[in-house]
Amino acid sequence: MNILLDNLIFSWQKSGGVSVFWENILKLALRLNQTHHIELIEYPNAADNIVRKTLDLSSLSTNVLCPFSFKWHRYQHLDWKASKTPFIFHSSYYRVCTNPQAINIVTVHDFTYEHFISGPQRWLHTWQKRRSLQKADAIVCVSQNTCNDLLHFFPEIPAQKIHIIHNGVDKSYIPKYNSEPESTRKQLQLPKQYLLFVGNRANYKQFPYTAQLAKAVDLPLVIVGAPLTKQERKLLANLQVNYQERNFVANQELQSYYSLATALVYPSLYEGFGIPVIEAQRCGCPVIAYNASSIPEVIGEDYPLLLSQLEIAPAAHWIQKLVTNSDFRNKIQQKGIENSLRFSWEKMQEEYLSLYTQLWTMHCSIED
Repeated sequence: MNILLDNLIFSWQKSGGVSVFWENILKLALRLNQTHHIELIEYPNAADNIVRKTLDLSSLSTNVLCPFSFKWHRYQHLDWKASKTPFIFHSSYYRVCTNPQAINIVTVHDFTYEHFISGPQRWLHTWQKRRSLQKADAIVCVSQNTCNDLLHFFPEIPAQKIHIIHNGVDKSYIPKYNSEPESTRKQLQLPKQYLLFVGNRANYKQFPYTAQLAKAVDLPLVIVGAPLTKQERKLLANLQVNYQERNFVANQELQSYYSLATALVYPSLYEGFGIPVIEAQRCGCPVIAYNASSIPEVIGEDYPLLLSQLEIAPAAHWIQKLVTNSDFRNKIQQKGIENSLRFSWEKMQEEYLSLYTQLWTMHCSIED
């Protein structure tokens, strides 16, 4: 197979779920490079991405593009005339290749813009997404919920083009909640009990709810992600929440935050998948989440800590029980670990390889 992978996401996202997803597509490419022809497209500012910094892609043939304006280039389809023979084109973010030889695959992560954004920003993003989906030979959704959204917002897209391949969790995440040394807690300067918030804090992520919950149960809040805004600092100060801010961290350190936390609070109103949920579960960290969008699909059936409403009292009740009832906590930890085993990046890679092979075989048979 000839495969062209577009590292677009690394040039406009410093870190995030889509970057982690693409990291694992590239790990698949590194594995295939011995038996297939793999090429990459990259941009000069990709080095700013935290995930990209961890990858050694020197063994892969890389084409560095320097567009006049990357801001607009990211919305344009790729006009890749270098290849005169068939190739699979898979972009990290809603782009297809206009070369007639290209076999285009588009991965759909969520419909955040369609649900929560208005104005020109939404119009531009939705226009880009629709164009890509219409021209794609195959579409992958990261959850059934995302697939349902796709068919709702773009009913003209043929359902037979859609495949569901779940995201995964890194194999370095393992249950260490009983073995994480106390020295790690001291090294990371973590309190004995704390609530954890991981990821971006856009409005639909409901960060203020998490801050209010931390205040209500009188537990420190550890925040992992982008630097806090002035408005967020003011919120925490007004609530008098004891908090620690940790910016973008490596997997090993994040694993310790999960393992030592009282609970991950994940009150997001909408997720295409929700990678932190299964990362936390794999580490034995209880997850308090809102029962909406893809979360029940990912977190597992009958998970007790799902909230039907974003109210403080029920969540505070669960936190109190996690702190005071070790049998209950152990039950939640085991249920989460067992559920998380349904997902792995290795499984995702095999499913993508199967899709690549299927599309390549179909194309070659038509050519013959």
